[in-house]
Amino acid sequence: MQEIHLKLNRNSPKNSQEYKGKTLQVLTDHSSLTRNSSSDSIRKPSTQVSLPIPKGQTPYALAKIAEYKDRDLDKAEYYYNQAIRKGERVISAIKDLASLLHQRGKTREACEFLKNHRHLFRNDIEKFENLYKTLEKQLNASTNSLNKSLKISNLT
Repeated sequence: MQEIHLKLNRNSPKNSQEYKGKTLQVLTDHSSLTRNSSSDSIRKPSTQVSLPIPKGQTPYALAKIAEYKDRDLDKAEYYYNQAIRKGERVISAIKDLASLLHQRGKTREACEFLKNHRHLFRNDIEKFENLYKTLEKQLNASTNSLNKSLKISNLT
């Protein structure tokens, strides 16, 4: 597996970041702090998270590369669909595609996509339930936020 490094924003928790419903540990190497020769300030290395990227040219590996390395979500979506059609890491591809749809603001579509593929999770229904419930909560949170906005602005 390849690793990819993502920079975290400064508002992230000190030692972890939430990503696709999972907490990732922040990797820092404080031994590599360096002193800038032109001043007395200490320069810290950037905080990064390593994500495993599958090797090879399979549709699932290409989807991961497109999503994380190239940051091309259209291409990632295409390759996740290819992986599902070809039977390669189907459960992972379904979960990753649903998460990608949510990331693109298509949470309702992600929920429908998961429902349509629920039968494939028969051996591990808990994985389906966890992701589906998380996405459903996001849908309800969006609706609740919208209702609060309308009440505040006297549009109701």
